[in-house]
Amino acid sequence: ICVVVAAIILGLVLSPSVNPNRDAAFAGSGQGSGLTFYATSDTPFDRDEEEQLAKDLSTIPNDAEFVMHLGNMQDADLSLCPETRAAEASSILRKSPVPMLVVPGEHDWVKCPRQADALNRWLAAFQNYDQEFARIMSFTRSANHPEVFVVLHKGVLFFGMHLVNGRVEDTEELEFLQEDMKSFFIGMLQDFAGQYRAIVMMGNARPGPRQQAFFTSIAPTLNAIEAPVVYLHANYGDTDVVMHTPFEDVDVLAIQVPKGGDHPPLKISVGFGSKPFVVGWRSMRLL
Repeated sequence: ICVVVAAIILGLVLSPSVNPNRDAAFAGSGQGSGLTFYATSDTPFDRDEEEQLAKDLSTIPNDAEFVMHLGNMQDADLSLCPETRAAEASSILRKSPVPMLVVPGEHDWVKCPRQADALNRWLAAFQNYDQEFARIMSFTRSANHPEVFVVLHKGVLFFGMHLVNGRVEDTEELEFLQEDMKSFFIGMLQDFAGQYRAIVMMGNARPGPRQQAFFTSIAPTLNAIEAPVVYLHANYGDTDVVMHTPFEDVDVLAIQVPKGGDHPPLKISVGFGSKPFVVGWRSMRLL
């Protein structure tokens, strides 16, 4: 007995100290490290931007675990949404050496002459996009709206949301989408309870009056959990990174991702603690 007790004491003395907030594996993450990804939006609008986006993806830094595109792969006011556009954009993103997370944007379908047809083309191009890298990241999608999804990766819960501005013709479907997203979001938070340290929400629309109802509907749930939350959205007029807290009733930090045609993908890291989100540019674009 004395020998066993001595061995235990010796093991405790010699074992390295562990900071549970940083070095120890977070429950459900499988790893005890932070993560880094890159985000872009509003690209490609023309052939030059197609070439630039392909180059940006091919030269994505080695620390990138994935890239997210926050929608608007065309300027619908100019292009009038050709039938081949979604498939063309998809072929460019599929060349990425790391997984891609994609959500629909206003210019991808809302601003198109035939909204329903444009949305169906987008869904055909992207709703099963994750199957190509299923071994790396596991997606859970809404049964009613497959463009809405969740990914748990290294203790961070990523939500792909269908949040767009503009006038939607089918108001009943829009209401159904909002309610379905709310139920899906709250349900996934419950299903993954105890497995995440931070939440990243991805959407196209900059938070405003049109998005208030959805964020208000999930406010009690968000405010009740301890994990910090960030909402990444596409560019709306400003070329630089914009960080803001748009809603008084929801404790969410929002970050506007600059237009991809003018800037390289934005680097975002998720660490630990109450303020885990770190935003920083890639040092330069490779010419």
